[in-house]
Amino acid sequence: GSYASLQDNIIKDIKQTVAGVADAAQVEGYRLIAEEGPTVHAIKSAAQAAHANLLVVGTHAREGIKGVVLGNTAERLLHGLEVDVLVVR
Repeated sequence: GSYASLQDNIIKDIKQTVAGVADAAQVEGYRLIAEEGPTVHAIKSAAQAAHANLLVVGTHAREGIKGVVLGNTAERLLHGLEVDVLVVR
């Protein structure tokens, strides 16, 4: 298959996973946006364009000497974004 069909399958799988999580958590009114580009820039642009009031970001948190250290993307999203950010592990 082509890159485009692979990308379409990945987005389809992500949408199904998010829908399942949202249903299990009884979340309504969410919107999933899939963008290409540098990760932090794409997420910030999509959140601003959607006028989001909450951004939920997953992280592979690792513990360091000073406690929990967030993943690079999650850490960078916490700064310079005027949207509440919920980081989950």
